[in-house]
Formats: sequence, C-alpha cells, structure tokens
Amino acid sequence: MVNDLAKQFNESQKEYRVVPTYKGTYDESMTAAIAAFRAGNAPHVLQVFEVGTATMMASKGAIRPVAEVMREGGAKFDRAFYISAVSGYYTAPNGQILSFPFNSSTTVFYYNKDAFKAAGIDPNKAPATWPRSRWPPPS
Repeated sequence: MVNDLAKQFNESQKEYRVVPTYKGTYDESMTAAIAAFRAGNAPHVLQVFEVGTATMMASKGAIRPVAEVMREGGAKFDRAFYISAVSGYYTAPNGQILSFPFNSSTTVFYYNKDAFKAAGIDPNKAPATWPRSRWPPPS
C-alpha cells in the first residue's frame, strides 16, 4: 500500500519524489531513524508504531510536528476524520497534532448471532464486556 501511494504521488507531479524504503520491523525502523538523525542523515518521513510515539515525542529536535509540516504545505488536519482516542493519542498536551495517524488499529468486535441463538443466548444482545479471566487458570 505504501509503495502504491508513493507511486501515485510521484506520477501526480514532477517536483518531488517519494522513495519508500523498508527498514525492517517498527522497532528496527525507529532505531535506524534515531541513528540516522544522530548521524545528521534523518529520513524526511518515518512511520512509527503506537508504542514508539512517546519516544518520538520526547526526541526534541528529532521530529517536526505534522501539524507544522501540514500548515507549511497549506494543508489542514481535520480531527473529525478520526476516532477521538486515535487523534488524542498523537496530540501533545498543548493540542498540537504531532504525528499523522496513518494506520492506527482500532478494536472491532464481531459475534455470530446464529451461534448465540443455538446456545440459548439472546442474539440481539452482544456482550458489553469481556469476562475477566484468571491467569494462570485454576488447576
């Protein structure tokens, strides 16, 4: 998907060129980017996983807030396009969006109404919470 997006962008104009580069897992990519920043050769854009957000937020001078980059490019970030928990996660306490929530994961719950009915459970009432589990299970 990233390669397709880069290709579309590159074909849409001639002034800039995006070159997607795979640097390994999220941990490996973040480590490589930090090393590149320290060596004075940081990437222009980096995709970091949710767990790495705090590290990037604390890396003063290593990142430019996406809100700043978008503003300079004449683009506007619209929080209404995102679930508030997602946009909030990537926002600094001062309200500035720091990174672009490109592919945040959101839990979705599906259940089989036919299986509920067969088990004698009302198929129109999905569970409101997960049952608490004990680990390790009692022996």
